Amino acid sequence: MTLIKKLLLTIGMSFTILLVGCGEKVPEDFREYQPLEITQSASDLPDKNEPTIQESADSFDSSAEQQYHESTQSDEQLAVSSPEVEPETAECAVAVEYASALMYYNPDSYHECILDHSAYATQIGFEAAETISDVSVLTLSLADVPESGELLFDATVEYSLPELTPDMPLVVSAGFGETVPTVGISFLDPNGDRKIYGITMSGEDQSILLQEIQLAR
Repeated sequence: MTLIKKLLLTIGMSFTILLVGCGEKVPEDFREYQPLEITQSASDLPDKNEPTIQESADSFDSSAEQQYHESTQSDEQLAVSSPEVEPETAECAVAVEYASALMYYNPDSYHECILDHSAYATQIGFEAAETISDVSVLTLSLADVPESGELLFDATVEYSLPELTPDMPLVVSAGFGETVPTVGISFLDPNGDRKIYGITMSGEDQSILLQEIQLAR
């Protein structure tokens, strides 16, 4: 009986070990089955003092809106403080240009004053925007240069018109200097003021220039 008991005890222990072996198996390397831990260094962590992306965007929008309002207010203040400036009126009541071929070959369409009959004469045309009166074409000679530096001229009337209208220009054939005028024009502007201009030719682009001058007497 003792041998049988030992045999049964041995079988029972073997069966118990077999049952335990069929239970939950503990892996040899337990670390394989642990959840992955994400480590992060202190340098990778966001600085609490630095603004977030949303905060930066909000700050940018707020700054742009403030600049827009400031710019708008500045423009409004400028518009209120700056009075409307009216365009300046031309100082000279006549415009002068080279006489066109159409004007020159249609004698009935303009008044003509010939001071130089040579082939070297230049033809220029005076056109009035408004009717001017007591028009005279002058030959000029330098009379005096006072200490003020303003040139004074003697003038001789070579041609006269009671008035010059916008529809009838005046063509003058003459030789024109580049520095000191030798030909001039005198008239009463629409306001009744006497205007006297010397006529010169630019040495740079050959354009015709009008320079207001003073007579010696």
